[in-house]
Amino acid sequence: MPAGTGEPGLRQLGETAWDDGFSDLAEPPRFLLADDESEVSVTFLRGYPFAQVFAPEGSDFVCFEPMTAPANALGAGGPDLPLVQPGDRYEAAFAIEVG
Repeated sequence: MPAGTGEPGLRQLGETAWDDGFSDLAEPPRFLLADDESEVSVTFLRGYPFAQVFAPEGSDFVCFEPMTAPANALGAGGPDLPLVQPGDRYEAAFAIEVG
């Protein structure tokens, strides 16, 4: 989500507000915040097929939230809610890069 256009999946943050859920993410999902001088990226390495992006209007921050299930999955249930049996494990990992 860097400031810029021309590449698939890129959207400008600018003066907009964000509170959006994402599914059907490319593999591996990578969210990027950049300007002319620096960038911060969050890459979901495994176990996070969903994301929430939050940036309230007028703020100077953005949150990239890796999620193991869509919003309200505990209430709604469904096939996208991963269930782990007693004694089993669920592993998830993400990486943050600053450059």
